[in-house]
Amino acid sequence: MELYADLFLLVNFFCDLTVLWVCARLLCRRVKRRRLLLGAGIGALYTLLWMLLYPAPLPLFLLSVLCSLLMVLAVFGFHSRKSFFKSLCFFYLTCLLMGGVVSGINNAIGRILPPLYALLTLSLCLGIGSLFCLTVGRGFEKMGKKKSGELTFVKEGTAYRVRGLFDSGNLLLDPLSLFPVILIDPALFDRPPPCDRTIPIKTAAGQRCLEAFLPEDARVDGIPRQICIALCPPPNGSFGGFLALLPPS
Repeated sequence: MELYADLFLLVNFFCDLTVLWVCARLLCRRVKRRRLLLGAGIGALYTLLWMLLYPAPLPLFLLSVLCSLLMVLAVFGFHSRKSFFKSLCFFYLTCLLMGGVVSGINNAIGRILPPLYALLTLSLCLGIGSLFCLTVGRGFEKMGKKKSGELTFVKEGTAYRVRGLFDSGNLLLDPLSLFPVILIDPALFDRPPPCDRTIPIKTAAGQRCLEAFLPEDARVDGIPRQICIALCPPPNGSFGGFLALLPPS
């Protein structure tokens, strides 16, 4: 059986790209395109090294573990051990599910179709499976939307931690930095922090401006975020029982 390395690398690149994209959908995470391409490139490089090392079992196993770690790190980054472990588990689960289905279809159609038609049929099945996983991922996203999240930020060397309510209606942006705006009850602070900007908002009572600032570091549920924080006394004493109003997750 003849094996063309360039075609083999190309097919595996797109397969890895599909797996990583589906994994990101299941995790309900927005991933930059260049990160997906980098992860798929690492997966394609793995297939080349696999051909060079085959059939040595131990080096191949260590290579598989190393490449999977690098792929997940390249696509999802490392924010915390818990977040990275969750990404890794979802990646392995996606590989097992999609790899098992694709291998079964390939073995079934490979007996009755020529290799070229088998490859085309396999690609079609992979595309259909991706659309199915996209639909499932949207279902996970709707079910997995959280009501609240933990905001931690640093201002002038002082660390703050507060629980906030995710609000789909909070679409405010800082006009200067274009960062999403988080509204915080000033009661959180012992003394008002220094502010260097204002955020214009429009409410049922009219227009007004909120004092705001950029924190030195900010994280929502442990994930770094570029945000602007505006001081806003809640109209009813709290934001649905919380001291902060977060933008949509």
